[in-house]
Amino acid sequence: MQVNASGGDLLARGLLPGLLVSGWLVAVPGEFHLPAWPAFLLVTSIWGLALSWLLHDAAWSGKDLRWCFVPLLLLGLGWTDLTWTSPAMFDQADHLQTANRYLGRWTWEPFHMETAFAFRPKVISGLIAVELAFNGTRDVCTVLPFLLVLACGWQAHALGERLNLGAWSLLSTALVLTMPTMLDFGRTLYLDALATGGLLLLIRLALDVVDAPAHQQAWAGAMASLVGAAKYPYLYLGPGIAAVVGHRKARAALPVLLVWSLLQLPFVLADLWQHGQPMGSFGPQVRGTVTSVTGDVGQYTLSDAWRDATGEVSVMLLLLAMGGTSLWVAQSKASRGVLVASIVLPAVLVFTVVLNFGWPRYHLPWIAAFIVLGLAGLRPHLPSRGTALQGSRVAAAVVVLLLASTHITSVLSTSLAEREEEQDRVAWRTELLNSLVRLGDDLPDDAVVLAGYDITLGVRYGTPTFRFGPSDDPIHDSIEVVDATHVVLSGSNPRFAWELDPMVALGAPLNPVRSSTFGGKHHTLWSVDPSRAAQHDAARDLDLEGVIRHVGDAVLLEAGSTFSAPEGWAVVEAIVLPVDNDGGAAVDLRFGLETDARVLCRGSLCGDVVHVNEGERRLVFLG
Repeated sequence: MQVNASGGDLLARGLLPGLLVSGWLVAVPGEFHLPAWPAFLLVTSIWGLALSWLLHDAAWSGKDLRWCFVPLLLLGLGWTDLTWTSPAMFDQADHLQTANRYLGRWTWEPFHMETAFAFRPKVISGLIAVELAFNGTRDVCTVLPFLLVLACGWQAHALGERLNLGAWSLLSTALVLTMPTMLDFGRTLYLDALATGGLLLLIRLALDVVDAPAHQQAWAGAMASLVGAAKYPYLYLGPGIAAVVGHRKARAALPVLLVWSLLQLPFVLADLWQHGQPMGSFGPQVRGTVTSVTGDVGQYTLSDAWRDATGEVSVMLLLLAMGGTSLWVAQSKASRGVLVASIVLPAVLVFTVVLNFGWPRYHLPWIAAFIVLGLAGLRPHLPSRGTALQGSRVAAAVVVLLLASTHITSVLSTSLAEREEEQDRVAWRTELLNSLVRLGDDLPDDAVVLAGYDITLGVRYGTPTFRFGPSDDPIHDSIEVVDATHVVLSGSNPRFAWELDPMVALGAPLNPVRSSTFGGKHHTLWSVDPSRAAQHDAARDLDLEGVIRHVGDAVLLEAGSTFSAPEGWAVVEAIVLPVDNDGGAAVDLRFGLETDARVLCRGSLCGDVVHVNEGERRLVFLG
């Protein structure tokens, strides 16, 4: 960072590094279960001193007004696209869960890919913890997502200026921020804006530190480490920066790698201490990458990646950006070639060729890099006027301007046209979550919950919540694994299709507690019944003939049939169902909802033989 830079320059270029450092300072003690307040005090003191210095001592000028472009653009984009107002769920809830753990609100960790602990990146959780500490909530984080996408936009702008793009730096920034997936996920707790800004930051630092003093090169290594700690696939940036500074003098790479390693060391030690696995956090990511090369994790192909990438910018614009990057490299092949090969191309290869799983948002960082570098290669250079290459650049620049303006206009017009529809989607997601969260009012303090949306709900419930494991008997077997006391089943948009199968719930060792209605469907909260759990295996293994279905101790009988309890068993309850019902009416009956089902008998009144009338079905429970 330039010492003689203005206040605006320092703020814009330093926001992302400041966020990364702050997240690391909170995450490290959090991983060791240390009290959070010393880290918060340190972080707030650093930011307070920095802002005080910027406001009172830094030099400001009219040129600093150019940095207002990004926040003004983001405010407009935030109004046109409302995706960011959706509640934080899924991966975002993962980060919230860890942030609350850093705050000492609980110690439990969710299961992840066959591990009994979280392996998500730590820096983002450290940052979230700061905001949660100030607002006092478990799941509301609105300031940080805006700061992340703001920092990303400022890094795009700063890199453009470093490449002498002039006013074109605003164009490159606008292109980066109006990629559709950036519009959807940039202002959220997903990691994509942070990773995009981080990659652009590292490109700028790599340009500055090739012949810089060792301390500046070490700073670049530190930033590479923190970006990697924010999104694990970008851990390669440490060796990447080392390659940039070491291609002329090999010894210069050592300080970079040393600092990069030291900043990762606390997380390695924390995993060793807590889980006995020094690579506990990184291991699943590495295994997923290796399996992508040697086996099958998913069906995400190179053509899928290209389709997703060209969904962010047009095919022509992306090809021009790649061609412009090649022209930029050609101007200084040795240094720029190493930079692109070490910093940008690994991201392209990992997310398009190596991984056979992926999402459109994974491609935002490398597309953004090509956009900014490509404009640097395509922008006309006046001193070389008259050459054939200059004429080609002018033509390409005109095409880029047309394509860029078309792209930005198209994205904004689409967002505006779909704004009302997006509002409805956000309202739907919010009410879906709220209807599930309401069930948590009936959970005791010592509850252990099983749910499809395990982490999303666990953050809201504030109680240990785990996902059902893969099994032919998922509820019962998962109860045994985690000693669950309660089960939540989603009646609308479930994670697992079997959650909509009433017999799975009726045959599990559960008792009804509460239901919550959403869109005409009912989410349900159940408590574990120890007596039914004790006999569940024996009941499940019964060989029953002439029945429609048999799940656990629940048996569904067809109209006109006769059922006799097996030896050693008795019918403890019988429910009359409509003739075409699959058991859903019995679930409604359990929760006191409107239904055509009715109880036929309970206990000794049932007898051992049940006759089913024509035009009806029976649901029988054995005991």
